[in-house]
Amino acid sequence: VVNCARHADPNSTVTVKLTTAELTISNKTSLKVDDVNELKKPFVKGETSRSQSGTGLGLSIVENNLRLLGYSLDLSLKDGIFTAKIKF
Repeated sequence: VVNCARHADPNSTVTVKLTTAELTISNKTSLKVDDVNELKKPFVKGETSRSQSGTGLGLSIVENNLRLLGYSLDLSLKDGIFTAKIKF
């Protein structure tokens, strides 16, 4: 949720969808990344967030904690929409 607030385009909408199989969070962003899965590596930050606070550890920690619970984290960026999907 913090990443949505920090990296969403101004006045954009954050979409949250919950089903019995997954939680999906999406927002419009100007983020430019060749491979969004790189963002799950420790200390990796998106190019537009270089000037903002943060360590680049958030998604790495999230993925590790989800894995311990038996869940997975899938990230995608298509047509300016960043999506994080937690599969239960």
